[in-house]
Amino acid sequence: SGRRFWPVAIWLFFTYGSMMVYQGLWAGPFFRDVLGWDNATIGMVLTFIGIGMIISCPFAGYISDKVLRSRRKVLLIGAVTYTAVWAAIWLMAGQVDSIEAYVAINFLFGFFGGFFIVSYAQIKEMFPITIVGTTTAALNIFPFAGGAILQQVTGLMLIDRSVTSYQGIWLFMLLCMVLATAGAFLSKERSRSTE
Repeated sequence: SGRRFWPVAIWLFFTYGSMMVYQGLWAGPFFRDVLGWDNATIGMVLTFIGIGMIISCPFAGYISDKVLRSRRKVLLIGAVTYTAVWAAIWLMAGQVDSIEAYVAINFLFGFFGGFFIVSYAQIKEMFPITIVGTTTAALNIFPFAGGAILQQVTGLMLIDRSVTSYQGIWLFMLLCMVLATAGAFLSKERSRSTE
């Protein structure tokens, strides 16, 4: 209820939804339609999203447990930086066609997007142990809903396969992430001062 659940749920809805819009749906067609890359190049460049996420999920957990000792701070770092990556994707569209640049931006996309993993621990710690299963299951609805809804919405936005249409989708995702970041700032976490 209230700020213990909904800000994180909203953040996760847009964060994971935007990942699915880019990685799962439109990045590949963008690279083909706008940049003219072949399938092997597209696959290689998109692989760096997964590489970034594989590294970041345990890293985010480690710094939230051992370094910052805060789930919320890690969530905020991830939210702000991931939103900045979306701004770069939007600004790069039609301006940059370097494979190396997109390898770097996709790695950062996966790396900071992977910080979403701490949201489950943040929610788990905010509620009594008797309803932890319910709260984490309820939270888990939001990333899947975000992916399903945002993919449909952006599909309606893609009028043609021009750079302008893709820029419109990237800008929409950037605005969604600004909203998501506001949710992250509004989120709460359990005090760890007694640990």
